Amino acid sequence: MNTISELQDVTGLNISVNGNGNLIASEGEKDDNGNLRGSEEARSMFMHSIGDKKNTAFVSLSSKGKSYVGNSKGEGEVGGNQIFLSREEISSFKRGAMGVDNRTMGYGIVFLHETLHSNVAEGGGQSDIGGWNHNQSVNRGPVVDRMNIVRRQMNAKGFNFGERSTYYMRSYIYQGQTVNTRENLIGFILHLCLMVCIWGLKYK
Repeated sequence: MNTISELQDVTGLNISVNGNGNLIASEGEKDDNGNLRGSEEARSMFMHSIGDKKNTAFVSLSSKGKSYVGNSKGEGEVGGNQIFLSREEISSFKRGAMGVDNRTMGYGIVFLHETLHSNVAEGGGQSDIGGWNHNQSVNRGPVVDRMNIVRRQMNAKGFNFGERSTYYMRSYIYQGQTVNTRENLIGFILHLCLMVCIWGLKYK
């Protein structure tokens, strides 16, 4: 499935679901220098979440809506134990990724992002938004900043994951005209050049 496959790409681990519905991991393929592929930061996030002995988070895939973390009532809650991943939203993110590898906002990255909001995040769940800057774009916040570490590490290994520059969607200027973003398109700093792009776990 897409989530497992993309998690493996980003973490460099072999990941599967055991008979109890728990995500488990083992060492993945190594490069010519004997190093695991993928991002060290992503591996650390993932291994901490599945190794949490006190807390469990439940992961669900839905066809509609948004990806978020909530409680057992489905209400959004930072530090909650329910991780909801939206196929519709993630597919929209991937369609809007221009000039970068679309996995930079794919299933693996969104999974790890939402995990950082949950009860199995190292240090507890954190929020996205870091405040407003002078031009009314929203700053990234601690979760997006940590995910950018993952992107930079993927870039250093020859991928083009870019770097997320804002949290919310925004418009951009193209040939002197303001263009409203379509799909779910987020500001990115492209690798090697600066520009705005369009744009303990259990598995249920």
